[in-house]
Amino acid sequence: MERRKEMRTLKVQGKGSVSLPPDTAVFSFEILAEHKEYSACHENLNRRVAGLRQELVNCGIERAEVKTSDYRIRSRTAMKTGVPGMMAIPPDIIFV
Repeated sequence: MERRKEMRTLKVQGKGSVSLPPDTAVFSFEILAEHKEYSACHENLNRRVAGLRQELVNCGIERAEVKTSDYRIRSRTAMKTGVPGMMAIPPDIIFV
């Protein structure tokens, strides 16, 4: 008499969950700097953005985790006075 080899199957069921903090957060800030001279406008904006970055560090976000995604400076003419100048629009700040 021949023995038949029986296939044996092991079935396992389970449940699980995983919780992780987000790896990226995007915050958009608008800080406007205006001045008739390009360099003064640029310096003013940089000073304001540096202050914002320092506040983020004070809140526990590492400086190396903050990235810039957009930064614009454009020429403009005031509607009422016709005086030309520069307007700087700061970056979007991305935390990674």
